[in-house]
Formats: sequence, structure tokens, C-alpha cells
Amino acid sequence: MDKKLSSNIPEIILNKISELNLKENEYNVYRVAKTGTINFSTFDSTYTEMEKGTIPSENRDLKDIGLYGTSCYLTIGKCKKFLKLQKRFNPAPCIIKGVTKYGLSQKTNERDSSSKDGHIDWWIFEGYENELIKEEIFFIYEEQKK
Repeated sequence: MDKKLSSNIPEIILNKISELNLKENEYNVYRVAKTGTINFSTFDSTYTEMEKGTIPSENRDLKDIGLYGTSCYLTIGKCKKFLKLQKRFNPAPCIIKGVTKYGLSQKTNERDSSSKDGHIDWWIFEGYENELIKEEIFFIYEEQKK
């Protein structure tokens, strides 16, 4: 399979991503699976979710390259905050844990000084979402009770 980014990313955004000379970093990350399961749409970018109509598109900056990536978190605490918000809109979201693989990734604050520590933008190569599922790179995270 070719290692190209999603075909729904506008050319001007692809150029901005290319200019950053990003690498295929493998960060250990957490992500909210809005449906409570791991499937193809679990790894949708914010922009793809907007296209599908699963999240609102108003007040979004279409020039922000992060919009076209899949959001992840380096710490469970940051992810829990987002999970709490998602529970207002989705019946059974959960936290999944895994590794940013099969794509380019960047700590958001390396590019955007207004971004808080701990957020990762991950641009998954087109068609590789199935590899993430097949190889079980992500799993549903269950916190150990003390």
C-alpha cells in the first residue's frame, strides 16, 4: 500500500503538512472511541467527522492542519476530560490505548504554542485504518481499580 495521506485533505493542507517534514513517530497514546468500540470510524479525523455530519462544522478553522488529523493524548488524564465531554453526546464512549503507527504524527504544541501539552495530531495513511484494527494496535483501556 502507498503511504499517502487521506484523499479528503485539501492540497493546500497537504503542502503545509509536507513542509513540516514530519516522521512516522510511534507515540503511546489514548483516544476516545465515541461508539465504545474499535472500528474503521474510530480513527476518523475531525474533518472526516464533519464531512459525515457526526460533529458540527461551525466555528472550525479549515486552515488548521490539526483538523485533518486524528486527535490523541499522551496522558490518560487529558483523555478522561474529553471522555467526560463526549458522554454528553454519545451513549457509550470509551477510552482506547495504542500506538500512533501507519501515519505521520506530531505533538500539537510543537506547531501551535497555544496548544496544551499532551495532545497529538496523527495523520493516518489512507487505507491503513484496517491495519490498526487487524493488528490490534489499539485496545479498550480499562483502568485498574485500587
